[in-house]
Amino acid sequence: MFPVSRISRFAFAFAALLAVFFSAQAGADPAGRVGRVALLDGPTLFRVDRADAGSPASVNWPVSSGAIFDTERGSRAEIWVGSTAFRLAGDTRLEFSAIDDRLLTLQLATGTLSIVVRDREQAADLDLRLPDGRVQFVDAGRYRIDVGPERSSIAVDAGQAVVHAGNGSLSVGPGRTADLDAGGRLALYGEAARDAFDDWVAERDVATRVRAASRYVSPQMTGYQDLDGYGDWDTVSDYGTVWYPRAVPTGWAPYRYGRWAWVAPWGWTWVDAAPWGFAPFHYGRWIEVRGRWGWVPGRYVPRPVYAPALVAWIGNAGWSVGLSAGRAPAVGWFPLAPREVYVPSYRASTTYVRQINVTQITNVTVINEAVAGRGERRFANRASPRAVTVVPVGTVREGRAVAAAALPVRDQRELRQAPLSARAPTGNWLAPDTAATRPQGERSGRGERGGASFAQPGGERAPRDAPRLPQRPTAGAPAVAAPGTPAVGLNAPNASSAPDGGGRGNRGREISAEPRQRNSVEPPRPAAPFGGAPAVREPRPPETQAPAVERRRMESPSPADQGLPERRQQMPRQPAAPQAEQDRMEQQRQAEQARSMQRQTEQRQELQRQTEQRQEQQRQEVQRQEMQRQAEQRQSMQRQAEQNRIEQQRQAEQRQLMQRQTEQRQEMQRQEGQRQEVQRQAEQRQSMQRQEMQRQVEQQRQAEQRQLMQRQNDQRQMEQRQSEQRQMEQRRAPAPAEARSPESRREGGPGRGERDGGPGR
Repeated sequence: MFPVSRISRFAFAFAALLAVFFSAQAGADPAGRVGRVALLDGPTLFRVDRADAGSPASVNWPVSSGAIFDTERGSRAEIWVGSTAFRLAGDTRLEFSAIDDRLLTLQLATGTLSIVVRDREQAADLDLRLPDGRVQFVDAGRYRIDVGPERSSIAVDAGQAVVHAGNGSLSVGPGRTADLDAGGRLALYGEAARDAFDDWVAERDVATRVRAASRYVSPQMTGYQDLDGYGDWDTVSDYGTVWYPRAVPTGWAPYRYGRWAWVAPWGWTWVDAAPWGFAPFHYGRWIEVRGRWGWVPGRYVPRPVYAPALVAWIGNAGWSVGLSAGRAPAVGWFPLAPREVYVPSYRASTTYVRQINVTQITNVTVINEAVAGRGERRFANRASPRAVTVVPVGTVREGRAVAAAALPVRDQRELRQAPLSARAPTGNWLAPDTAATRPQGERSGRGERGGASFAQPGGERAPRDAPRLPQRPTAGAPAVAAPGTPAVGLNAPNASSAPDGGGRGNRGREISAEPRQRNSVEPPRPAAPFGGAPAVREPRPPETQAPAVERRRMESPSPADQGLPERRQQMPRQPAAPQAEQDRMEQQRQAEQARSMQRQTEQRQELQRQTEQRQEQQRQEVQRQEMQRQAEQRQSMQRQAEQNRIEQQRQAEQRQLMQRQTEQRQEMQRQEGQRQEVQRQAEQRQSMQRQEMQRQVEQQRQAEQRQLMQRQNDQRQMEQRQSEQRQMEQRRAPAPAEARSPESRREGGPGRGERDGGPGR
């Protein structure tokens, strides 16, 4: 092995430090998922954690880990986390132990809780703790949990839940109810009768049904269920989908009607006064379109990240505004517009900042520059007087209502020149007062301003919702009875024996002593509307229920156990009579007593016979159903075996077919190869023949060309010889006289003949 250099060691160490640093930053990020107080019908005490003394709850207050709710007798409350609704009846204590991006853990100490889960993904995150067990939710549906001093019940109207207690667990399907006692024993029963709380839950479920919002925003966005009921959706070319609130006051602007609260770990958080005022103020952006404010949710994200308030701030520790009576310290803000970066003032990692802005900005460089404060940032809503809200510093610090304290800024130049901050004020500049750290009960479900007067639990308010807690069967009674079977061996209901508030987790409320009707055949009732949830079914026979429920043989009750009084003949008092008359009367009384005892014996025997008949019928029914189940199981196994055989045969035939097809393809390929080889050889022979013919033609052409050239050469040579002969003949022949020049004639020189030695003229 080669030794690692010092530079490599340093690089590895630096990378490890960076990994630890960024993982620590990611671990310090606030949760991206929060809850919300959606409705308050009566006084409800809210506590930030177990150390908090508590204060009246208020609508739109964010719910995070550690929050505790205590409803007063007769009150009701509704809390949403994403698309899951938690509805509390009176005298109920619910604690949100953990709310983060992975888990949602609750603890129900006492009272009645309705849980409506609309998203199966959120059902897997939900974990409910009870005093003697815990409940996990397998699917979306409607669930009701009642916790009393001695036992708890888990009713499933639609969906599927699993109850864990002690060393066992029990699966509860639609139309079934699980009973859990203080000893951790589980039992399964049929459907319970509806009460006023169930009707209220059904009404609220219909009122919060989502129609259009789920097409534009994720169901993980807390508060989205109110958008359809209070506004309308539209499309704007520059911004995409826009939601417009239907009815707002004159001069309304985002982040103006409500108050500021200091909520850990986010710091200054906006709490709006509108019943729909949660999602539009903690997700998305605001823009003014043709004089009307609209909310732009941005790009669809499966799990949007919650923000305390998506605004930019105006002012600093020394900034003030001019008023008619002088100047006063003030602070202002305005909503962020689409494609503007939100920069948190609390501690957060780079990944968290990107995720909280991903619905509006996908360019990482733009987000990083905004976080680093590089360059000049321009905000679309800063120049609009309708968008900017300015209040005295004390209004924010003390958590008072903003709309009543808003300051009219007369000099707009002063507002434009004011210092601007993308981050919310910290505690160094704008330290919160105690009143700003807790709800103030601004609104209740009855529409009261300032909140209803809050009384401690156990006051004089009339009870409205009592937990539905069934009576535990006595020893010897079956844990599950067949539908329509009389409840033999069950304790008779007694109003005087109702618990008066004792027991674990009870806070002094009365628990209804009316027994729950179990396993009774009831006409099917309409289920509360729920998107995609299965309908409520009638109770099933005990043989089809979960095998974890133990079936015990019923004992034969006595007439006294059945509530049948003994018939005793009371003889009227008569005056003294003779001894014979007294003996006759005594004999008559003894005979009557004997007949009465005989009748009682016959009644007991008849009851015993009827009980044995019922037991025999139940045993036969159980045997019949068991035999039917075994027969169905055998038939199912036979069908499965037949299907396996058919499948194996089909696979074998398919393999044979594939093999034949493969062989055919191979044979066709071989024949095709042979054909191509023969064709190639034939083409090769033809090519060679063509080449041979071309060679012969070329040779013949060359021979003819040589012959032609030879003839041409011979002809030229012949012409050349003839030309030479003519020239020689011309040289030999004498020239004519006329051909001599005049000079030669004047000189009188000799002629040609004389030069040649011939005679002259």
